[in-house]
Amino acid sequence: MTHSVLVTGANRGIGLTFCKHYLEEGCRVLATCRNPDNAAELHALQAHHKGKLTLHKLDICSADSIMDFKQALNNMPVDLLINNAGIMSTRGNFVDFTDQLNNSPEVLQEITQQWLTAFNTNTIGPIMFTLMLLPNLEKGSKKKVVMVSSQMGSITHHAQDTSTSANVYRSTKSALNSATNCLAIALKPKEINLLLLHPGWVRTDMGGNQADIDVDTSVAGMAQVIATSQPSKALQLLSYRGEVIPW
Repeated sequence: MTHSVLVTGANRGIGLTFCKHYLEEGCRVLATCRNPDNAAELHALQAHHKGKLTLHKLDICSADSIMDFKQALNNMPVDLLINNAGIMSTRGNFVDFTDQLNNSPEVLQEITQQWLTAFNTNTIGPIMFTLMLLPNLEKGSKKKVVMVSSQMGSITHHAQDTSTSANVYRSTKSALNSATNCLAIALKPKEINLLLLHPGWVRTDMGGNQADIDVDTSVAGMAQVIATSQPSKALQLLSYRGEVIPW
Protein backbone atom coordinates (compact mmCIF):
# COMPACT_ATOMS: atom_id res chain seq x y z
CA MET A 1 0.00 0.00 0.00
CA THR A 2 1.33 3.44 -0.97
CA HIS A 3 1.23 5.87 1.92
CA SER A 4 0.70 9.60 1.56
CA VAL A 5 3.05 12.02 3.33
CA LEU A 6 2.38 15.76 3.53
CA VAL A 7 5.36 18.00 4.32
CA THR A 8 5.19 21.73 5.04
CA GLY A 9 8.20 23.96 4.45
CA ALA A 10 9.37 21.42 1.89
CA ASN A 11 11.49 23.60 -0.36
CA ARG A 12 14.76 23.34 1.56
CA GLY A 13 16.65 21.84 4.51
CA ILE A 14 14.80 19.36 6.70
CA GLY A 15 11.55 19.59 4.76
CA LEU A 16 13.20 18.88 1.42
CA THR A 17 15.14 15.96 2.89
CA PHE A 18 11.94 14.50 4.36
CA CYS A 19 10.49 14.59 0.83
CA LYS A 20 13.52 12.77 -0.58
CA HIS A 21 13.40 10.17 2.19
CA TYR A 22 9.76 9.25 1.75
CA LEU A 23 9.96 9.27 -2.03
CA GLU A 24 12.76 6.71 -1.79
CA GLU A 25 10.45 4.63 0.42
CA GLY A 26 7.85 4.67 -2.37
CA CYS A 27 5.41 7.02 -0.68
CA ARG A 28 3.27 9.60 -2.39
CA VAL A 29 4.54 12.97 -1.19
CA LEU A 30 2.66 16.25 -1.08
CA ALA A 31 5.26 19.01 -0.78
CA THR A 32 4.10 22.46 0.30
CA CYS A 33 5.85 25.80 0.51
CA ARG A 34 5.03 29.47 0.10
CA ASN A 35 6.58 29.83 -3.37
CA PRO A 36 6.58 26.51 -5.24
CA ASP A 37 7.43 28.24 -8.55
CA ASN A 38 10.84 29.11 -7.08
CA ALA A 39 11.47 25.67 -5.52
CA ALA A 40 13.96 24.38 -8.09
CA GLU A 41 15.03 21.30 -6.10
CA LEU A 42 11.42 20.23 -5.59
CA HIS A 43 10.77 20.54 -9.32
CA ALA A 44 13.82 18.38 -9.99
CA LEU A 45 12.52 15.78 -7.52
CA GLN A 46 9.13 15.88 -9.18
CA ALA A 47 10.68 15.20 -12.58
CA HIS A 48 12.73 12.32 -11.17
CA HIS A 49 9.83 10.72 -9.26
CA LYS A 50 7.10 11.04 -11.86
CA GLY A 51 3.62 10.82 -10.40
CA LYS A 52 4.89 10.47 -6.82
CA LEU A 53 5.49 14.09 -5.84
CA THR A 54 3.04 16.96 -6.11
CA LEU A 55 3.88 20.59 -5.31
CA HIS A 56 1.42 22.87 -3.55
CA LYS A 57 1.39 26.52 -2.56
CA LEU A 58 0.79 26.95 1.17
CA ASP A 59 1.37 29.73 3.67
CA ILE A 60 0.41 28.36 7.10
CA CYS A 61 0.04 31.93 8.39
CA SER A 62 -2.74 32.62 5.89
CA ALA A 63 -6.28 31.37 6.48
CA ASP A 64 -7.07 31.83 2.78
CA SER A 65 -4.03 29.81 1.75
CA ILE A 66 -4.93 26.98 4.14
CA MET A 67 -8.51 26.91 2.87
CA ASP A 68 -7.37 26.88 -0.77
CA PHE A 69 -5.06 23.97 -0.05
CA LYS A 70 -7.75 22.05 1.83
CA GLN A 71 -10.17 22.46 -1.06
CA ALA A 72 -7.53 21.25 -3.51
CA LEU A 73 -6.79 18.26 -1.28
CA ASN A 74 -10.51 17.49 -1.15
CA ASN A 75 -11.12 14.16 0.65
CA MET A 76 -7.72 12.61 -0.03
CA PRO A 77 -6.45 10.52 2.93
CA VAL A 78 -3.26 11.75 4.59
CA ASP A 79 -1.30 9.05 6.39
CA LEU A 80 1.48 11.25 7.78
CA LEU A 81 1.54 15.02 8.25
CA ILE A 82 4.93 16.60 8.98
CA ASN A 83 4.58 20.17 10.23
CA ASN A 84 8.08 21.36 9.45
CA ALA A 85 7.62 24.98 8.33
CA GLY A 86 9.18 27.43 10.76
CA ILE A 87 11.27 30.58 11.09
CA MET A 88 13.99 31.79 13.45
CA SER A 89 12.90 35.47 13.36
CA THR A 90 14.46 37.98 15.76
CA ARG A 91 17.66 36.73 17.39
CA GLY A 92 19.12 37.69 20.74
CA ASN A 93 17.67 37.83 24.24
CA PHE A 94 14.86 40.00 25.48
CA VAL A 95 17.16 42.39 27.37
CA ASP A 96 18.97 43.08 24.09
CA PHE A 97 15.77 44.68 22.83
CA THR A 98 16.01 47.53 25.34
CA ASP A 99 18.82 49.25 23.43
CA GLN A 100 16.87 48.89 20.19
CA LEU A 101 13.64 50.22 21.67
CA ASN A 102 15.14 53.45 23.01
CA ASN A 103 11.69 54.87 23.75
CA SER A 104 10.70 54.39 20.11
CA PRO A 105 7.10 53.28 19.50
CA GLU A 106 8.02 52.39 15.90
CA VAL A 107 10.72 49.93 16.98
CA LEU A 108 8.40 48.56 19.69
CA GLN A 109 5.78 47.91 17.05
CA GLU A 110 8.33 46.33 14.71
CA ILE A 111 9.69 43.90 17.32
CA THR A 112 6.18 43.05 18.48
CA GLN A 113 5.15 42.26 14.91
CA GLN A 114 8.23 40.08 14.40
CA TRP A 115 7.34 38.12 17.52
CA LEU A 116 3.72 37.72 16.40
CA THR A 117 4.87 36.54 12.98
CA ALA A 118 7.11 33.94 14.63
CA PHE A 119 4.21 32.72 16.78
CA ASN A 120 1.92 32.53 13.76
CA THR A 121 4.48 30.51 11.82
CA ASN A 122 5.95 28.27 14.52
CA THR A 123 2.98 27.72 16.83
CA ILE A 124 -0.46 28.77 15.66
CA GLY A 125 -0.04 27.81 12.01
CA PRO A 126 0.91 24.15 12.59
CA ILE A 127 -1.91 23.65 15.10
CA MET A 128 -4.60 25.26 12.94
CA PHE A 129 -3.37 23.49 9.82
CA THR A 130 -3.56 20.15 11.62
CA LEU A 131 -7.10 20.91 12.78
CA MET A 132 -8.16 21.75 9.23
CA LEU A 133 -6.75 18.44 7.97
CA LEU A 134 -8.37 16.23 10.62
CA PRO A 135 -10.91 14.70 8.17
CA ASN A 136 -8.05 13.73 5.84
CA LEU A 137 -5.96 12.32 8.68
CA GLU A 138 -8.89 10.26 9.95
CA LYS A 139 -9.16 8.67 6.51
CA GLY A 140 -5.45 7.76 6.53
CA SER A 141 -4.06 4.38 7.53
CA LYS A 142 -1.22 5.74 9.71
CA LYS A 143 -2.94 8.73 11.37
CA LYS A 144 0.35 10.34 12.43
CA VAL A 145 1.14 14.02 12.89
CA VAL A 146 4.69 15.25 13.49
CA MET A 147 5.49 18.67 14.89
CA VAL A 148 9.12 19.57 14.23
CA SER A 149 9.90 21.36 17.49
CA SER A 150 13.24 22.07 19.14
CA GLN A 151 15.19 21.37 22.29
CA MET A 152 15.43 25.15 22.48
CA GLY A 153 11.77 25.16 23.50
CA SER A 154 12.54 23.08 26.58
CA ILE A 155 12.31 25.21 29.72
CA THR A 156 14.22 22.54 31.64
CA HIS A 157 17.05 22.48 29.10
CA HIS A 158 17.26 26.26 28.96
CA ALA A 159 17.65 26.45 32.73
CA GLN A 160 20.61 24.09 32.43
CA ASP A 161 22.48 25.67 29.54
CA THR A 162 21.70 29.33 30.55
CA SER A 163 22.06 30.47 26.93
CA THR A 164 20.30 33.76 26.34
CA SER A 165 20.10 33.61 22.55
CA ALA A 166 17.03 33.37 20.32
CA ASN A 167 14.49 34.07 23.05
CA VAL A 168 11.69 34.71 20.54
CA TYR A 169 12.30 31.36 18.82
CA ARG A 170 12.51 29.57 22.17
CA SER A 171 9.18 31.00 23.28
CA THR A 172 7.40 29.92 20.11
CA LYS A 173 8.69 26.35 20.37
CA SER A 174 7.74 26.16 24.07
CA ALA A 175 4.27 27.27 23.06
CA LEU A 176 4.19 24.69 20.26
CA ASN A 177 5.07 21.95 22.76
CA SER A 178 2.27 23.03 25.09
CA ALA A 179 -0.30 23.46 22.31
CA THR A 180 0.58 20.08 20.80
CA ASN A 181 0.14 18.45 24.19
CA CYS A 182 -3.34 19.99 24.44
CA LEU A 183 -4.14 18.76 20.93
CA ALA A 184 -2.82 15.25 21.64
CA ILE A 185 -5.14 14.93 24.63
CA ALA A 186 -8.12 16.17 22.62
CA LEU A 187 -7.42 13.79 19.71
CA LYS A 188 -7.01 10.60 21.73
CA PRO A 189 -10.56 9.42 20.90
CA LYS A 190 -9.76 9.80 17.19
CA GLU A 191 -6.64 7.61 17.57
CA ILE A 192 -4.40 10.16 15.86
CA ASN A 193 -0.81 9.83 17.03
CA LEU A 194 1.02 13.13 17.58
CA LEU A 195 4.79 13.38 17.89
CA LEU A 196 7.01 16.25 18.98
CA LEU A 197 10.50 15.89 17.51
CA HIS A 198 13.75 17.77 18.07
CA PRO A 199 15.78 17.40 14.85
CA GLY A 200 19.09 18.17 16.53
CA TRP A 201 21.31 21.11 15.74
CA VAL A 202 21.35 20.68 11.97
CA ARG A 203 23.51 22.27 9.29
CA THR A 204 20.80 24.16 7.40
CA ASP A 205 20.17 27.81 6.56
CA MET A 206 18.63 28.17 10.02
CA GLY A 207 21.11 26.02 11.95
CA GLY A 208 24.23 27.40 10.32
CA ASN A 209 27.44 25.74 9.18
CA GLN A 210 28.73 25.14 12.71
CA ALA A 211 25.85 22.83 13.66
CA ASP A 212 26.44 19.31 14.98
CA ILE A 213 24.89 17.08 12.31
CA ASP A 214 23.95 17.09 8.64
CA VAL A 215 20.39 17.09 7.45
CA ASP A 216 20.45 13.46 6.24
CA THR A 217 21.41 12.21 9.71
CA SER A 218 18.64 14.25 11.30
CA VAL A 219 15.89 13.15 8.93
CA ALA A 220 16.95 9.49 8.93
CA GLY A 221 16.77 9.50 12.72
CA MET A 222 13.42 11.26 12.88
CA ALA A 223 11.96 8.96 10.22
CA GLN A 224 12.98 5.95 12.33
CA VAL A 225 11.29 7.47 15.39
CA ILE A 226 8.17 8.16 13.33
CA ALA A 227 8.08 4.64 11.90
CA THR A 228 8.37 2.94 15.29
CA SER A 229 6.15 5.30 17.29
CA GLN A 230 3.02 4.00 18.96
CA PRO A 231 0.25 5.97 20.68
CA SER A 232 1.19 6.55 24.31
CA LYS A 233 -0.58 7.83 27.38
CA ALA A 234 1.46 11.03 27.48
CA LEU A 235 3.08 13.11 24.76
CA GLN A 236 6.85 13.52 24.99
CA LEU A 237 9.44 15.68 23.27
CA LEU A 238 11.83 13.27 21.56
CA SER A 239 15.18 13.83 19.90
CA TYR A 240 15.99 12.55 16.40
CA ARG A 241 17.60 9.59 18.19
CA GLY A 242 14.43 8.82 20.13
CA GLU A 243 15.69 10.20 23.45
CA VAL A 244 13.21 11.88 25.78
CA ILE A 245 13.90 15.58 26.32
CA PRO A 246 12.36 17.09 29.48
CA TRP A 247 10.31 20.12 28.61
